[in-house]
Amino acid sequence: MLINVNDKIYEKIKEYCEYNKIDDIESEVSRILEVGLSIDKYGAVPFIKFKPTKPPIVETTIKNEETDKVTEKTVEHQDEEKPKKPTRRVHIIKT
Repeated sequence: MLINVNDKIYEKIKEYCEYNKIDDIESEVSRILEVGLSIDKYGAVPFIKFKPTKPPIVETTIKNEETDKVTEKTVEHQDEEKPKKPTRRVHIIKT
């Protein structure tokens, strides 16, 4: 397939390929067109659902040099409380 591109865009593509040390300009143009079409078709940022990860369990060991006492502390992930629904009620009086 042959696609006509104006000189200004061709020069920008050529400079981009030279700067990034890309030898195969045709395949790069094809990749750029595919990415551009996907952005035009689906939007610039895809919607990705993700689950937040829990922080890791942290274990610390502290040694008191004076008493040779060792203290170990373990901190585990605590689920964050969900915001509570308001308990205040408002009565609407129609006039």
